Amino acid sequence: MMKEPILEVIGTAKGSVLQMMPEINFGAIWDKKNKREVYFSIVTEFSNTSYSELNEGDIVEMLVVRTQRGFFAKNLSLKEARPPQEVEISPSL
Repeated sequence: MMKEPILEVIGTAKGSVLQMMPEINFGAIWDKKNKREVYFSIVTEFSNTSYSELNEGDIVEMLVVRTQRGFFAKNLSLKEARPPQEVEISPSL
C-alpha cells in the first residue's frame, strides 16, 4: 500500500473510531473538534495499539494531515478502548 504525499500538517485531534473496514485494511475516525472524517489504514503509525486491536467507538488521539485524497491520521494512539458492540439477533428472523 503506497502512502499518500502529505500536503499539509493540520495538527493533533481527538476522535472516535466510526468504522473499521478490515477487508481493505482501512478505517474512519470522527474528529470531534473539527467535525470531519479522518481516515487511517494498516500503514498508519500506531503508538500503543495496532490496526487489528481497534474497535468502533474507541477514543483515539491522532496527528491529522491533509493529502490529495483527504484527511488522514499520520499517527494514532488509543486513549480509551470501548468493548466491541454486540449485535442482538431477533429469534423471529
